[in-house]
Amino acid sequence: MMEEPVMNIIRVDCQAGISGDMLVSAFHDLVTCNGNEKNALIDSIKAIERELDRVHKIDAGFRKEYRQGFLGQFLFLDIDETVNHHSSTVDEVRSDLETCLNALSLSNEASDFALECFKKLAIAEEAAHGIHDSSDHETKSIHLHEIASVDTIVDISCVARALEILDFFDESNVFVVHSTPLAVGAGQVKIAHGLVPVPAPATRELLERNKIPFVDGPIQGELATPTGVAILATLQPSFEFITHPSVRKCKGVGVGAMDNPGLPNILQVELIETFDGNITKPMEGIQLASIERLQERTKIAITKDTIVEIATMVDDMPGEDVGSLMEHLFDLDILDAWFIPVHGKKQRPGVEIKVLCEPALAGSTVIFLLEQSTTLGCRIQLLNRVLVNRESKPHHVTIKWEGRVFSGTVRVKRVCRIGTQRPDDKYKVPRPMFKIEHDDLVRVANELRASIPLVRELVLQSLK
Repeated sequence: MMEEPVMNIIRVDCQAGISGDMLVSAFHDLVTCNGNEKNALIDSIKAIERELDRVHKIDAGFRKEYRQGFLGQFLFLDIDETVNHHSSTVDEVRSDLETCLNALSLSNEASDFALECFKKLAIAEEAAHGIHDSSDHETKSIHLHEIASVDTIVDISCVARALEILDFFDESNVFVVHSTPLAVGAGQVKIAHGLVPVPAPATRELLERNKIPFVDGPIQGELATPTGVAILATLQPSFEFITHPSVRKCKGVGVGAMDNPGLPNILQVELIETFDGNITKPMEGIQLASIERLQERTKIAITKDTIVEIATMVDDMPGEDVGSLMEHLFDLDILDAWFIPVHGKKQRPGVEIKVLCEPALAGSTVIFLLEQSTTLGCRIQLLNRVLVNRESKPHHVTIKWEGRVFSGTVRVKRVCRIGTQRPDDKYKVPRPMFKIEHDDLVRVANELRASIPLVRELVLQSLK
């Protein structure tokens, strides 16, 4: 029985702040809790050590530590760098990151995630230096500071690796990210330029550019670092409450280096399974036993699966454009598409467009509809589907009609039967066990200059 997709939520609780190392620790705990290999992220760090020429040695490991009575994973990381990272440029650090991502053999999606994290960091650092145009030639030569260190590369790479282990980038899975508002701390923090207000300039830029809600405090000091905020921003979280029934599958807790009195220095990442009003749990009401009874009654092999239905309505799109849109939809390898005339708001006639596709194609199909139609949004839901097993094979036929001859192949769709029918059972009604592809019937009919019903009968006789 095929494994059915579910909707997953990754929930980040950053009410005590966020940093790259705390995220790595929390994701390590989450990956281990979810039953995956516990050494995956340490192996990634060792691979980074081997790849970067400027790194002499990295001592790294995870251990459990308490923060104000709460237990979590702590990443101890000691990096011996042979050069001063304050002299590194954006291009140099990006090149180092790409080298490490290649060494980790990450998927294209995971690598893109890591590079996007660094891009957000670099843009924030440039803006903090007064460069607001990322195409500025000065960008290539600007000298980075804290974010140029190898531990930034470690943090970004390890989070990308952990997300890949959790199948976050698998398009057949439905993932969303939720986060609490971010606590940033208060007072001042010392950086390469000296004492600056909290949040630090790069962190402030990240918060503003990515519209991340934050709260000052609740204690003095820096609680949110640029790397942590950049990773959170790249996850593109929703900051709304989870209001529909959910079940927590596992939890990861990362702890920071400081043990702040009155504020447990922890960051939690939870993996939650949920189904809201728009996404129904696959096959919840159709049990396997029901499928087996249906097979027994019909003697036809039946399976079940889950597909995605995407729906949208437009009332300001010319009919010619709707027709063209429907034609191009099928270039996306969707399963089916149709439109229905509807009566919209303000007494406007319109059409509702519906598309069926595999879960892996849902994202690209939605983007196509948003780009190629006048719609302002789409509704998406998972649908249960029961299928009669079938196979399509080419068959060679020779047909003569009124002096004309067709000799070639036609495709025949056959239903896969199981068992035999008892003649005395009125419920086991026979049904056609094969069907000729209509496109092929049209092709044969055109060559013979005959009607499609006649050609269908001639082809069926030829196949017997």
